[in-house]
Amino acid sequence: MADGTMDPLVAAYFTIETSGKVVGAFAKLEGGGSKNKLVTYYSTGANGKPAVTLEPGPMEFTPYTLKRGVTNDLKINAWRRMVEEGDMPGARVNASIVGYKQNGEEVLRINLFRCFPIETKGFQFDAQSGNTLLEEMQIVYEDCQRVK
Repeated sequence: MADGTMDPLVAAYFTIETSGKVVGAFAKLEGGGSKNKLVTYYSTGANGKPAVTLEPGPMEFTPYTLKRGVTNDLKINAWRRMVEEGDMPGARVNASIVGYKQNGEEVLRINLFRCFPIETKGFQFDAQSGNTLLEEMQIVYEDCQRVK
């Protein structure tokens, strides 16, 4: 664009990276974001008039949901298995969600800190539709930063 801003990003696929290695590739990404709980303070002023003050409370992050066609790559399943078996020191990692254009150019990078897969859903399939067999994973995290 003439003013230096980019057109909206178009991503062809997404990956999850931990320690610089791809753990899985996905076709769809949903969620993300943050919000603060609202804390309300009530008081009475010097003149006896009631006053209300609103402040941001603890922050909450919205999980990311990633969806992909089923493959024979079981890295995501192994990562989720660590959570299921209680190996949180192994499962809780820093990771990146990376979005790529069709030509392989990186167009999006979101770093997730102390994240782990909280849920996996197996398989959505309609044999009559001709669509791909799908699986999905939901990731929670304690902090995040979009760097690209």
